[in-house]
Amino acid sequence: MSWWNEITLVEQILYIIAAASTMILLIQTVFYMIGIDHDGNGEHPDHAETGFFSIRGLLSFLSIGAWVAIVTYKASSSYWLAFGIGGAAGGLTIFLTAKCFQRAAKHQKDHEIDLKTVIGSSGDVYLTIPPRGEGKGKVSIVMQDGKIRVFNAIAYEDNKISTGKT
Repeated sequence: MSWWNEITLVEQILYIIAAASTMILLIQTVFYMIGIDHDGNGEHPDHAETGFFSIRGLLSFLSIGAWVAIVTYKASSSYWLAFGIGGAAGGLTIFLTAKCFQRAAKHQKDHEIDLKTVIGSSGDVYLTIPPRGEGKGKVSIVMQDGKIRVFNAIAYEDNKISTGKT
């Protein structure tokens, strides 16, 4: 760790910000990919409308901005230039992050299913449905567009509904 003692306090702070924000951003991204940071409705709480002012946006700004500032300072030895270019890179990153969320939200909205069109449809039980709302099973239903979709299903009868039933 002799290199740590040889760098300035400002560089140490930049390294701490860069490393910490990158680690948190990576952990948050992994959680997002496996569905841990969704709310009860299956919606992601960090949608495009708040993309500029979100935790993910702030972490992106800090992570990219700090790493770019470090590289720029190493190349130029000017803190002002490093902070300027790092801030611009962070700003561009937060802008692109928000745009990605906007596109993802639009893509998701384009593929939403109006469940009212499914009510009363017949389908096949894909995974056994437990009795009296004691759990969820799955049913597959052929939609109006001809595609087969799988939905969660709850039974309110006293008997389970077995796989393969229509």
